[in-house]
Amino acid sequence: LNQQAATNPVKVDDAVLQLLQDSMNYMEKNPKFDITEGRVLSLWHDAREAETPYVPADKDIQAAKVHTGLEGIEINGNEVSFKDDSVQLDLGAIAKGFTAGVAAQKLHEAGLDNGYINAGGNVVLLGEKADGKDWVIGIQSPDESGSVVQLVTKDPVTMVTSGDYQRYFEVDGKRYSHIVDPDTGYPVTWMRSVTVIGPADQSEAADAYSTTLFLMPVKESMEYAEKNGIEAVWITDKGEDTGVKPTYTTDLYDVYVSDGLKDVIRLSSQG
Repeated sequence: LNQQAATNPVKVDDAVLQLLQDSMNYMEKNPKFDITEGRVLSLWHDAREAETPYVPADKDIQAAKVHTGLEGIEINGNEVSFKDDSVQLDLGAIAKGFTAGVAAQKLHEAGLDNGYINAGGNVVLLGEKADGKDWVIGIQSPDESGSVVQLVTKDPVTMVTSGDYQRYFEVDGKRYSHIVDPDTGYPVTWMRSVTVIGPADQSEAADAYSTTLFLMPVKESMEYAEKNGIEAVWITDKGEDTGVKPTYTTDLYDVYVSDGLKDVIRLSSQG
């Protein structure tokens, strides 16, 4: 698509079409989720992966930002076209959740109803635990091995975490994560991570919403989650001024838990 859709329509299969349409729906719900900022993300990717990491030039970021938005994508049947020859898609904020959901569905169809998928920050539980005990799943500490808090549940759920601690780089002592605000073109620093927890068949939605929530200040993020029926756990460095009282505080972090999760989220032994 990125190589050809600006010059001629590209036919895609039903799965890719569904993923694109779902992504565009999320963009309409909240512009913080944006699959069309591929050029901006490429600038930061190249800067992060360089032998000596660097911060992209602001003029390059502002120029790349011009070529974003839903108006640049056109879908007719199974054919996708770009109206702007500089549009570049990046589906990193949703594709893993979509794929984990498809994998879970295929495993269920094959008869596997006990187990889980762990796709690195994206977890899908496949039914109840075989021994009848609770699932206990940790939410990773941003700076240490082990977890800060744990989810304890019998129900099959999906969990997706967006954070600043796996793909990032530092320049002059400042950390730059891989999650970029489409409004500014720069990585955000509102929190260390946010984990969205929902029904097991909602892996794609959890992936999209975790990115969306990460791109807002904590208080605004929590208000958006409550308004839209999203259950989540936010982790910040201890003492961050968020305007909200944390649910838990550890030596390193403050943890905020949405109301619907307060009975199933607990501090881990590491936390």
